Amino acid sequence: MVYGLARNSGGSIRVESKRGKGTSFYLYLPRLQQQAPVATVADDRPQPLPRAGAGTVLVVEDERGVRGLVSETLREMGYAVLEASSGKEALPLGEHYEGPLNLLVTDVVMPDMNGLELVEHIAKVRPGIKVLYISGYAAAALADRGLPVDIPNLLTKPFSAQSLVEAVTRALAETPCSPDLRQDSF
Repeated sequence: MVYGLARNSGGSIRVESKRGKGTSFYLYLPRLQQQAPVATVADDRPQPLPRAGAGTVLVVEDERGVRGLVSETLREMGYAVLEASSGKEALPLGEHYEGPLNLLVTDVVMPDMNGLELVEHIAKVRPGIKVLYISGYAAAALADRGLPVDIPNLLTKPFSAQSLVEAVTRALAETPCSPDLRQDSF
């Protein structure tokens, strides 16, 4: 994530490592040319999330904290939530859950099976499912892993609860995904 932040902002990272002395990381970011405008907020208190959710969402995320936060936010909105920590754990949920699955929220980069591969498998048994991808990797880092950089419905980590709500709403309003989501089809 730090590499992606540095690269996307025109900065760089330098690493120095000496045996027996340790490792130092230096993060270089470009100097701000002008002062950013100061945002004024009338009310600093967190605003309640809208309760507009109806349906079931399958959340697949290998980072327990992120998975828990996404799931909790969706439950607060009124959705029923199924959770999985990997693509392999999500497959039987997607295939055997008896009710409708309205949305699949999946991390793009996970061990064993990435989010694109997971969507390809789930869409075969749930052709009408809609998808929201989440990732902490910048486009360049995705490309370095052989993944497409123009993934549709991609929410970049870190994100706020409000950003998640907006992304879920947009994803549910879109046309269902195609069952043919091979990586080379992007």
